[in-house]
Amino acid sequence: MEKIAIIVPAYKRRFLQATLNSIAQQSCKNFILYIGDDASPENLEPIVRSYEHTIKLVYHRFEQNLGKSDLAGHWERCIALSSEPLIWLFSDDDIMPQDGIERVLAASAKYGTEKVMFRLPLVVINDEGNTVSTNPPFQSYEKISGYNFLLSKLGKGMHTAAIEYIFSRDVWQNSNGFIKFPMAWCSDDATWASFTDYSGEMITLPGNPVGWRNVEGQNISNSTCFDKKKLKATRLFGEWLNNKYPPP
Repeated sequence: MEKIAIIVPAYKRRFLQATLNSIAQQSCKNFILYIGDDASPENLEPIVRSYEHTIKLVYHRFEQNLGKSDLAGHWERCIALSSEPLIWLFSDDDIMPQDGIERVLAASAKYGTEKVMFRLPLVVINDEGNTVSTNPPFQSYEKISGYNFLLSKLGKGMHTAAIEYIFSRDVWQNSNGFIKFPMAWCSDDATWASFTDYSGEMITLPGNPVGWRNVEGQNISNSTCFDKKKLKATRLFGEWLNNKYPPP
C-alpha cells in the first residue's frame, strides 16, 4: 500500500512535463500522484495521461477555477482527492530530487506516519532549470519548533516554498487545514508553523534539494500585479503572528 500522496494543483502547462518527469524518475515508486486541474484554459490532460503507464496517478479536472479566489482552498480540495497517510504538496513547475520519495519513506520508517512534519532543502531554479540561489543545506535530522521555524525564515530571509514540506494527513486534518490569506501569500509559512506546533516538531531531511522555479511573471512571488493583495496578506500574517506568538 502506498504511503505518500504527491498532490499537484495544476494550472500552467509550460513546465508541467519537466515536473512530471522529475516525479516519474523517483528511485522509489511507493506513491500515488494526484493532479488537480484548476479548470485550466490550457490542455493539461494529454501531458498527464502520457505518464499513466509509468506511475500511479489520478487526474481530476475541476469545472470551477478556485485558485484565483482561494488558492489555499484549491490546495485543500486537491488533497481531498487522496487518502494516503503522508502528503507532499507539490506544484506544476518545480523539480523533485530523484531520491525524494526514498528519503521521506526512510524518515517515516524512523518517525512514523502520524503527527509528523518533514522538510527538505531548497534551491531556486530559473526557466532553464539552472540553480540561481541555494539555501544552506541541512546537516542532520534537526528538529525545530514552529516558532523557531518562523524565526529562521523571517530572520535569515531564506527562500521558502510549499514543495519543501511533507506532512501527515492527521496533521492537516486536526490543524483545520491551511491558514488562509489573500492569494495564499504567507499562508504557507503560517500553516507550516501551525502544523509543526501540532506535530510537536519539524524534522529536516538532509540531502538533495527540491528545485523551486522562480520565473518572472509565472508565479505570484515574482509578479507585481498582485502587490496590493500581497500587502494585505502580509498585514494579516503580522496580526496572526502576534496572536499566535504574543510578545512577553
